[in-house]
Amino acid sequence: MCVVVMLILIIPSIFLIRGLVQESYTLYHFVRDNVSAPLSSGCQSFWCKTLQEGVTHNEVVMEQVQSAGIGVTSWLISKGSALLVSIPRLLLHLFIIFFTMFYFLKDGETLVKVVGEHMQLKRGEYSYIIQRLQEIMSGILYGYLLIGLIQGALGAFGFFLFGVSSPLFWGMMMGFLSLIPFLGAGLVWLPAAIFIVSQGVLHDSSWLIFKGIGLAVYGLIIISGADNVLRPKLMGSKAKIHPLIIFLGIFGGVFTLGAIGVILGPLLLSLTVVLMDVFLAGKKTGS
Repeated sequence: MCVVVMLILIIPSIFLIRGLVQESYTLYHFVRDNVSAPLSSGCQSFWCKTLQEGVTHNEVVMEQVQSAGIGVTSWLISKGSALLVSIPRLLLHLFIIFFTMFYFLKDGETLVKVVGEHMQLKRGEYSYIIQRLQEIMSGILYGYLLIGLIQGALGAFGFFLFGVSSPLFWGMMMGFLSLIPFLGAGLVWLPAAIFIVSQGVLHDSSWLIFKGIGLAVYGLIIISGADNVLRPKLMGSKAKIHPLIIFLGIFGGVFTLGAIGVILGPLLLSLTVVLMDVFLAGKKTGS
């Protein structure tokens, strides 16, 4: 099982990283040929001429543009260096995760039994807590997996519909980033929409402007709407917890625990509700 999980993580990651590098290289050349070139050479559209004159004939603006360029370059270099430095730590974390998972799978039933003996709960109460914990965990994983597939499919279809290159790849990226609630898929479709609108402004193309606005509306209502509306509902129905509890758990978990909070937040808050049912509300669980 550990080997299967490792392959599920590693194989898609290799394809995603490879595709991201290729798309970044393509995007660099596209920006250089279609954005930088019109600003540095003769352009015909009104907005392009206005922007060119405002940038090239204003020293303050030129300084800000150069400063921003230096800042972006420095940020990319620092993040790239940090990523390389963090690879050994990431490998160590993965080793610890799989090492722990191996023994949880091997001795999990014994661990659950020992914990139940130390908690000194009635058999019915402890069985009820374990059963609800399993339902909550399966509901959370089910919700994240299903929402990822839905957002990835909607994102790929939207990019194909509005003529964005590599819709399948960017759909996969949106599905992967959907693990980040509220913002995940927007990290892909929003920059794409802004870029298309800027292309329309530079080339004086109303069609591109409307297409970029259409992509933004589609992303906000359809792609992000699927996340904000369906995620709490799907998780809540599967885990048998009110959607508001799931929503507050995701939102609070991200702000208090960071990235891992997207899973631990709803899990801990839902488990708290279950414990309140058992100990405070006196829920009947048998003997």
